[in-house]
Amino acid sequence: MRRIHLGLGLACALTASVTAATVTVETVARRGDPVPGRSAAFVFWGESFLRPPAVNDAGEIVFRARSASATDFNFGEAKGIYVKRPGLPLAVLVDTTTDSAGNPTFPVPGQPAGTRFLDFGAPLLNNAGDVVFRASFSGGEGLYAVKTTGGPIVKLADTGDAAPGGGGALFENFNNALLSSSLNGLTLAALNDAGQVAFFARFNALGTSGLYGTTVAGGPVVRLADGLETVTPTNVPGTPGAFRDVRPEISLNAAGIVAFRGSLGPAPSFRGGVFTVPVDGSSPPDTRAFRLQTAPGGTAQFGDNFTDQDINDAGVVVFRNELTNVVSFSSGLYAVDPSGTLTRIVDTLGGIAIPNRPIGSTFDSLFLGPINAAGQMAFFARIANSGIVNDQGLYVSDATGTPPSELAARDTVPPGLAPPARLIAFDDGLSAAVSDAGHMVFAATGVDEVGGPLRGLYFFDACEGTLNRIADSVTSSTVLGGSFTGPGTQKFSVYQDGPARAGGYRGLNAANDVAFLAQFSNLDFGIYVARVSVAGGGALAITCPPDVTLECPADTSPANTGEATASGCGTVTVSFADLSTPGCGDTETITRIWTASDGSANVTCNQIITVVDTMPPVLSGVPADAIVECDAVPPPATVTASDDCDAAPTVALTETTPPGCPVGSVITRTWTATDACGNTTSASQSITVQDTTPPVATAGLTLIGDGDKEGSLDFDDDEGMFVVEASCADNCDGVTGCAGGTTLSAVIQCGTQSFPVPAGQLIEIELEKENKCEIEMENGKLEVEGTNVQLIVTCTDAAGNQATAVATPVGLSPDNDDETENDD
Repeated sequence: MRRIHLGLGLACALTASVTAATVTVETVARRGDPVPGRSAAFVFWGESFLRPPAVNDAGEIVFRARSASATDFNFGEAKGIYVKRPGLPLAVLVDTTTDSAGNPTFPVPGQPAGTRFLDFGAPLLNNAGDVVFRASFSGGEGLYAVKTTGGPIVKLADTGDAAPGGGGALFENFNNALLSSSLNGLTLAALNDAGQVAFFARFNALGTSGLYGTTVAGGPVVRLADGLETVTPTNVPGTPGAFRDVRPEISLNAAGIVAFRGSLGPAPSFRGGVFTVPVDGSSPPDTRAFRLQTAPGGTAQFGDNFTDQDINDAGVVVFRNELTNVVSFSSGLYAVDPSGTLTRIVDTLGGIAIPNRPIGSTFDSLFLGPINAAGQMAFFARIANSGIVNDQGLYVSDATGTPPSELAARDTVPPGLAPPARLIAFDDGLSAAVSDAGHMVFAATGVDEVGGPLRGLYFFDACEGTLNRIADSVTSSTVLGGSFTGPGTQKFSVYQDGPARAGGYRGLNAANDVAFLAQFSNLDFGIYVARVSVAGGGALAITCPPDVTLECPADTSPANTGEATASGCGTVTVSFADLSTPGCGDTETITRIWTASDGSANVTCNQIITVVDTMPPVLSGVPADAIVECDAVPPPATVTASDDCDAAPTVALTETTPPGCPVGSVITRTWTATDACGNTTSASQSITVQDTTPPVATAGLTLIGDGDKEGSLDFDDDEGMFVVEASCADNCDGVTGCAGGTTLSAVIQCGTQSFPVPAGQLIEIELEKENKCEIEMENGKLEVEGTNVQLIVTCTDAAGNQATAVATPVGLSPDNDDETENDD
């Protein structure tokens, strides 16, 4: 049985007015601030660039920074990874320092005692508080994990380990530079909330690339793909081949699926594609898009160059590709779902309307941003044929190919400023960070209200469709405490590029916290978090009512089992659908799938409603206990049962009858009703069997002749031959086991004498007037002479009930002769 119920509920009403988001900026760390745990300051010196911080949904922020040491004259020789947890002071997770004896503060796990870290890549962070980072040490480098709460550092892999599947070759490094130990960039890994890790590494003297999986617990490392041409993906269009190269851009979703790009042989060709593989290596890589495959939306074919791939938790992969067999330098952005269906998002081939640009304008070059759970993403595009020099902008679309909308463009007036202020360029061609609610963050440059250079960081409120200023060069002195007016590299940095979000680099969390880096003039910098409060309340979210167990029959409506609550932007509707798995009787297990929708995205949660039957059936018609005579035991009654959860429960009868005659015992009849769920109920009737009825005794003396002429009816009137008639009849004789339970006693009594006789005994009786009695047995015949002769029959049944019958000889008169007279 499968039942579908649908219901709707309003969780968040759409307001008619537009309310600007409120932004509060907090400083995490500034140049010159003291480093936690020691008397030194954060510095910015000798760095070609800095990486922005990462933030998780708990609001924890991690970042790499340099600081002064005791001997470097504030050049920033010491490096570390630091964490800021809500409500707690800044703390160090790992650094390169030593104590006064030269022992490392944080020894390198898996290396000899005294080995210290030398430098760190930018850390990854998940919602479980796991931090993964790349680090160098004297003679090597490795990947490590630690919790935001501190504690032991766990080695995941280092250059002393053999690369799985590498023929014994050791890991050479964990970065994209051949035989290089440069750690200025990212940790080339991806981390999900389950603590699974995918990472890029090179091994052997040739620097062969590989992709590997492990966990933050330091579990075994498994090979996912490498360049040895021994791993062959499935579903390769055309000629199959094995990997000759894998690239370091890695994305990993909550289900443990890694999206990556690589190239296949056979040699000497390199055929590029986008692939997915389980991070635990449980199945081989699968091809999601491949060179010379026809791109959706036209006749163009995919070229070798795939970039910007990312994967969301639904398994949808997005990527950029430089197309072939069309105009040179043509490219497109595409999505492919788990079934392999490809969708064009946009391309540069024309025919796609660009918002706020004249007809005939075309996208010229494209850079894809990360994809959120609802399939939304932003992308950077340069625009041709618009009549605007160096035209460019940020646009929003989704994995279904919805026509793009403008997020910000070259002529957008920056929020908080008035014309002639305008935006001009967007952070070196990067896109925008995106949350699951569709909110976005991006950096841009332009001109301010007086024509001076403008740098800014902006938040797009998807609830209201408005841009909001987090900070810019106009407000930086007040809001951030730093200035962009002097020399040096100056920028806002927030993680917003392709695989950053799924990889564990995230600048925008579900609570609309934006973690960012500001590089000011004169080597000044700061790490900040902006707390953005939007009118709609943030990410689309749903909370299910608790699971419930109900007794059958049950009211399973939401009014009785609870309703889901949801929050998000604008009008959020809540609906549900029931999937019922039948159980015993009328029981069932209902999976109630609650869905919250804001019109552009859906989120779901499941409530389990279990309808059980723990109540037994009810018996009807069970008779009362009874006491009956042995020959009046009633037949079993017709007993029925009813049950709230079973229309036809079964009724079974068992009867306990003692062996032999039941008199004096109890017969127990038990009726048991059982429903479809195995619940039972029983009721019994006790029948006490008794025998209070005495038997019927029969006595008779049948005259068959005179005493001298047996068999003749010619006899004297005082003498005759008789046959004893004696029998018993009892009401229990016909009851099984009771036959023969009655005893018979027959005696001939004469005066004070008696003689036992059986039925059928021949008796010669001579009556005398005189009061005397003689009884003797002669030749099998009993002779009785006397007065008052009678046959007494006594019957006694098994219960001790007795009955007596008496018979006297009939047809004789006492002898009148003298006693001495010889009658013979």
